[in-house]
Amino acid sequence: TLSKLIRNELAVPFGLDSLRVQDPMVSDYDRAQPYKLRNTSKDPHPKTNKNKKTGHDNSSWKIFGGGIEMSAYDLARFGEAVRRNRVVKKTTKDDMWTKKVGNYGWAWLVNNSKKYAHHNGSWSGARSYLRVYKKKNLVIAIMSNRRNHTKGGDISGLADSIASAL
Repeated sequence: TLSKLIRNELAVPFGLDSLRVQDPMVSDYDRAQPYKLRNTSKDPHPKTNKNKKTGHDNSSWKIFGGGIEMSAYDLARFGEAVRRNRVVKKTTKDDMWTKKVGNYGWAWLVNNSKKYAHHNGSWSGARSYLRVYKKKNLVIAIMSNRRNHTKGGDISGLADSIASAL
């Protein structure tokens, strides 16, 4: 099964203990409560558009398109394994991080001017962002339990602030 594949090929070899196929039917106290905007406006300001609890959608039908979950710590560790060419060979990673269409490589957005590749995702009430620098010893992993927590829902600006602080 795909659960065994993820466990045997990624979770166990790379020590990603929280990596698993998402299953909202399993009660899990480690899983954050997802939130959404109270109204459908794009206003992320907490005084004018407060958080509202939402449920966990079932994404298990699209395992490799948003149906995997893990902790922010393990997401950062995965990014570091990618950076160190442990997940795929350097030549494969370099090919994945070469622009193919627009700014996209293979499943990664490539920012050559800032020398990193990144991937983001969203799920009902959640956002994730992984930035891996090509030459710097730096990986930034951000997770939020609110999808539209910044104007436009983009969290790359937060990653820019973190990177500039380091």
